[in-house]
Amino acid sequence: METTDANIDITESLPETEQQEQETMTMEEIDKRLERDGYVVVPNVLSPKEVSDYRIEFFNWFKGTDGIEEFHSQFSGNGIFKYFEVAHQRFAWLVRTNPKIINIFKHIWKTDELVTSFDGCCYYPKEYSDEPRLWIHTDQSSQKVGRHCVQSFVSFTENKERTFVLYRGSQHLHQDYFNITNTVTPNDWCVLNPRYLEGLDYRQEFLHVKPGSLVLWDSRVFHQNTCGDPECREERLVQYLCYLPRNHPKNTNEENQTRRECFRHRINTSHWPYPLRPIHKQPSYHGQQVYIEYDRLPVPKIDDLLDKIEPIL
Repeated sequence: METTDANIDITESLPETEQQEQETMTMEEIDKRLERDGYVVVPNVLSPKEVSDYRIEFFNWFKGTDGIEEFHSQFSGNGIFKYFEVAHQRFAWLVRTNPKIINIFKHIWKTDELVTSFDGCCYYPKEYSDEPRLWIHTDQSSQKVGRHCVQSFVSFTENKERTFVLYRGSQHLHQDYFNITNTVTPNDWCVLNPRYLEGLDYRQEFLHVKPGSLVLWDSRVFHQNTCGDPECREERLVQYLCYLPRNHPKNTNEENQTRRECFRHRINTSHWPYPLRPIHKQPSYHGQQVYIEYDRLPVPKIDDLLDKIEPIL
């Protein structure tokens, strides 16, 4: 953001719309940063009103549905929320069908036809306190070479400490890691050996993300979220999003059928739109089975969004 010699933000007194115009990014710049750094933070993808409206929708659901808040405080590891049909709530679909977000993915994949996954969200309340844990991982199998997927989240909060951590440019180290550690895995999720990361501190970045920003990253990139130090009092709320081209050999008729079944039954999935990895509705943590009475949950009100949802199923 532009400053004067006195280090004063000269956009601070501008009207909201003019401030947004000061921070925009071209599609070409998005391409450049994804290729070079493996990630990009795109500012002001959502307007302040959209951020406010979507937050209200989230908290109406989170605070207004019995059992959710207590469950999340006890069982949602790393702040990530993937139960209680979270991926199919109104706030998630409002974000997922937002044309400004979809258009960015259309540009990335050079196609007008996309399909979506059914990702959850991440929520840390301000009062959350814990020791940060190391779980740097990559979300792409050793058997997939090159860029196969771009993940993302939209942020509804400003975060500097309780935020997203990644290793800049590490998409170029993806195959190097698997070769050096002699690791072969078909899984699109692999926690990295901490010893490999010891010499890569110069690449580590804790992202400063503002409300309305869209964070995109290559699935090969080494990354995690973090709760920050125990004294951190940042609230964090983000919605994960992912889209891939509809017309692709891996997006088979069976995949399309599975995607519609997951939508119909309000099932969360991993971030890959294909191959889809449905998440079991009943969680189990450290051997402790937790039963959620899904029949008692209110049905999300998304009928007015169905015309926007259909093209990405």
